[in-house]
Amino acid sequence: MVEAVPVDTSSVRVTWRPPSERQQNGLITGYRVMYASQWQIQWMDESSAQPPRNVANIMMTGTDRSCLIEGLATWTVYRIWVSAFTSAGQGPHSDMIVVQTDEGGTMHSPVSIVH
Repeated sequence: MVEAVPVDTSSVRVTWRPPSERQQNGLITGYRVMYASQWQIQWMDESSAQPPRNVANIMMTGTDRSCLIEGLATWTVYRIWVSAFTSAGQGPHSDMIVVQTDEGGTMHSPVSIVH
């Protein structure tokens, strides 16, 4: 499961759980968090589950289960994907989640998708 919550007008906290043991291909050594604003990927087919090639990336160590994405645009919709990697390579990405940065200090409920 991946969840994203806006922290303020320019940052989002993303949290996740590791894939089930049967879905892991060895010891997880890290995670890749991919994100892009709706404006960066306007051409994206909404029915596509694949992240586009021009997404930004944050690499996290295997023990991390969250990250703070900062420097985002105010009141903007972002699409986020997470994938684990092992010594064998990167695994499949999570389902896409959608989150919007705050307009100006308003609290929002978490958005999550179970994968």
